[in-house]
Amino acid sequence: MNAGSRALLFATALLLGTACRCGAPREVLTVDGRDRTYVVDVPTDLEVPAPLLVFLHGGGPDGPDMARRYSGFTELGTEEGFVTVYPEAYDDNWNDGRTGPKLKANAEGIDDVAFIGALVDHLLTTGDIDPQRIYVVGVSNGGFMTQRLACTPFASRMAAAVSVISTIAEDLVDRCLPPEPTPMLMVASDDDPIIPFDGGPILDGDRGVAASFEALRTMRSELNGCKGLDGSEILDEVDDGTRVRIDRFAGCQTETITMVVEGGGHTWPGGRSTFDFLVGRTSQEMDMARTAW
Repeated sequence: MNAGSRALLFATALLLGTACRCGAPREVLTVDGRDRTYVVDVPTDLEVPAPLLVFLHGGGPDGPDMARRYSGFTELGTEEGFVTVYPEAYDDNWNDGRTGPKLKANAEGIDDVAFIGALVDHLLTTGDIDPQRIYVVGVSNGGFMTQRLACTPFASRMAAAVSVISTIAEDLVDRCLPPEPTPMLMVASDDDPIIPFDGGPILDGDRGVAASFEALRTMRSELNGCKGLDGSEILDEVDDGTRVRIDRFAGCQTETITMVVEGGGHTWPGGRSTFDFLVGRTSQEMDMARTAW
């Protein structure tokens, strides 16, 4: 096992925990002849129609179970009054537009855009969900998938989107054609050993090529009709070796924000600091779930 593979293994352990088939029961939805699974959390005493938050986990085993543990959205959904659904990727990875020998979903042509769309349609018909308040948050591989969704007609269904410790597949930058501007928060770490902040091959190219974070934010600001920056803010209140630079764009047709975790690694901000020696620092400057919401 090379250093890159070890780093990915530990990153998976950090983001998803030790693999297990535990927690809330999986439900099944058949899309394109395949049984796809998901976990849904519906708070009690929910005011309806309720917002729906679609959380796309990072690459690795048992995504829904572990995502429920580390993201904090299940608990926040109970507090704030929204439904959270955790769809499960095919063979542990979303087909987010990247190509590479370790990306089976892409190689087999898995249509995850169709899956997410069908899942939202299913939840709209089986639950009292507000179709005007559908949000998507993705982390790592799920963040790349969030960006792919926001390049398709599905973007018109998203009230807002958040991608975390990710950029976008390099091949999508010039082919991203959403039907309308999409409210967007993009979060990346500038010391991420897994996803290159300045763009390039991911883990020696085994998992495709990422565009730089600057390319992503330029693309989104242009698609959202922004005219420049509306100022920056620095979060630096915790002595953990990181700080967060927040840039808000001006003159946009819809809200467009980027956050760079300076000194941060391939970690969920506000999460547990585990395996930092391999995947970088975990910033405690913000609670990522609350920030996204």
